[in-house]
Amino acid sequence: MEWKKAHSGAMPKTWKEKKEFKKLVMSGIRKNADGVPEDEENFDEAVKQVNSALVPSCVPAKVQKIFNDPKCLQITEESTDFWMMVGGLRQFVSNSENGLLPLRGSLPDMFSDSDKYIKLQNIYQGKAKQDMEAVTGHISQVCTKSGCGNGKISEKDIKRFCRNAHFLRVVRTRSLQSEYESPSKSIMDCLTSDEISDAVWYVLLRAVERFQSTNGRLPGMNNAEWESDVNRLNVLTPQFVVFSSGTTF
Repeated sequence: MEWKKAHSGAMPKTWKEKKEFKKLVMSGIRKNADGVPEDEENFDEAVKQVNSALVPSCVPAKVQKIFNDPKCLQITEESTDFWMMVGGLRQFVSNSENGLLPLRGSLPDMFSDSDKYIKLQNIYQGKAKQDMEAVTGHISQVCTKSGCGNGKISEKDIKRFCRNAHFLRVVRTRSLQSEYESPSKSIMDCLTSDEISDAVWYVLLRAVERFQSTNGRLPGMNNAEWESDVNRLNVLTPQFVVFSSGTTF
């Protein structure tokens, strides 16, 4: 607050300004009767966090990409709960004064007395609750507009969604049916180009699955048949490599 008053509301941006800001922070340390600064760990901790604290808050690029996804822009009655919540979150960000995601409400450990820490924690949790209620309202609007009505998504799910809004990701994969009908060639390319590729596990798991469907059990369950199970897997495994390269079996 002192810095902003002296700099027309602007925050420190350059290396020089941040260095001056750190000095301003350290100037608040109490001094003893001889004028020697006290050893106050909370000030040392604050200075170490200056660079991180001064990074401008924003919606992460990966989350913004989700906001622009057709699944978010065209929500219907058939949309999943995830996209309903994303739609509500998008409205929350669009309608908030600062254009930011809801506050998580968690507070890291820090040097502080218990009273001040609890007071600060309550402030964060109160704001997080306020944001969650606002997101809930937007989600209800999305649900109503899409034709599925209110109350479709639980408060527990919305709370967890808001707490993790900064880390949202959409990962799209092929269906199991597609994989069985036409295994991914890229996996086999990894296997043939890199002997220690994790694609090995994919092939082995497919071979184990075939073993189980043929023998009614998983390989290695019977110690007496352990060696024969290994031999059977050795026969099955190449079939998946050949199949994945384009030959059916």
